[in-house]
Amino acid sequence: MVIASEYADVVFIPEESLEFLTTILAACNLSLADVAILNLHDTEPAEAHSLITTLKAEKLLLFGVEPTRAGLPVRFPHYQKQVVNQLTCLSAPMLEEISQTKEKKGKLWASLKILFNI
Repeated sequence: MVIASEYADVVFIPEESLEFLTTILAACNLSLADVAILNLHDTEPAEAHSLITTLKAEKLLLFGVEPTRAGLPVRFPHYQKQVVNQLTCLSAPMLEEISQTKEKKGKLWASLKILFNI
């Protein structure tokens, strides 16, 4: 699985967001060892798509990244599972934004349960 985000000031993802992400992954019976994290800052959409394809991802989680920014040919709403060219995708706001509200945490959890058949 690939997790894509976009941060100008860190290599992958800020520490606080990484802690929240680790909690999310654990709830899905996953760990950081099960995912590749891509920071798409300064990455062209075609290059992002190439990276995702090279990693042979079956699932793609986009946090604060428009699907087209990740090289996908379509846009879709947050928290809605989409299958694009055999890649199962889920788009959501930035992790920092989700972690601040119970409503957004609930929406993310509901969509992750569908994505991972939990």
